[in-house]
Amino acid sequence: MENESDVRTRLLEAASSLARAIDDEIKTLEIETDHLEELIYKATASEHRRAARNARDAKSYRMGGSFEPVKGLDLDPTAFCGWLAAGTAGVLALVQIAIEHPEDGIPELLEILFRSAIGREIHALGVHARWKFRENLYRQEVERFEASSAFAKPGWRRKEPTAEQYYLVEEIVLALKIERPTLRTRGEAYHYIKKASGNPVFWAEPPMPNLAGLIAEIRS
Repeated sequence: MENESDVRTRLLEAASSLARAIDDEIKTLEIETDHLEELIYKATASEHRRAARNARDAKSYRMGGSFEPVKGLDLDPTAFCGWLAAGTAGVLALVQIAIEHPEDGIPELLEILFRSAIGREIHALGVHARWKFRENLYRQEVERFEASSAFAKPGWRRKEPTAEQYYLVEEIVLALKIERPTLRTRGEAYHYIKKASGNPVFWAEPPMPNLAGLIAEIRS
């Protein structure tokens, strides 16, 4: 007949084996829970990123929609940016074109202007205006952010990229003629933008056109 000591030993071994099995199950459950939380985070972040990008895309679409009925979608976007940035000089230049072509609409007049000698200066102004905007965004998203108290807090790195970061990444892709990267978090976007700023193609300031000379040329 089995003695009490043997029974106790077997019970202890069974209990120990059961405890190990439970411990293994807990570890597996923790791994699966962590994986599920990561999937939920990625799905949520993806929705936020899509919403931020869609909001900006919607604005661009609405603006583009105002150009399509008047056949303005084929206008050079950089030259158009330069014309908007030129202020009075841009208006004077367009008025001069309109005097010579009174039958044409604004898009046709802008196309004529952009093809002219003055148009080259206006295009150069657009290049500079876009670069300056990009530079200010870079300083905001990298340099000023690094100097802020928020930079030392780790939580921001896991958040979705900002609309400004998306814009800078798109500008980097255009300037360096590279493929658009997949950036899932604000931290990834921050490091990508900071690394790209060291590329001279992206960072070299284009020449600023002489607006005073441009106005004098228009009036002459």
